[in-house]
Amino acid sequence: MLYLKQPHDHAYFHYTRREIVGFGERHGYTVEYIGEWSHPRGQVMLAYRPKPSLKPHALHP
Repeated sequence: MLYLKQPHDHAYFHYTRREIVGFGERHGYTVEYIGEWSHPRGQVMLAYRPKPSLKPHALHP
């Protein structure tokens, strides 16, 4: 079992843009790059958006 010396919300996490896009695409989302938002450590923002269904009955049961 892994024990952290600090809470996980203070740990360092880093994912590349390619990894983050892959996370969304594997689960039915597209990724919109929003960009810089004045974060003190230079983080950028991305938004996951549900992919539209290609099946017409999915929108109208």
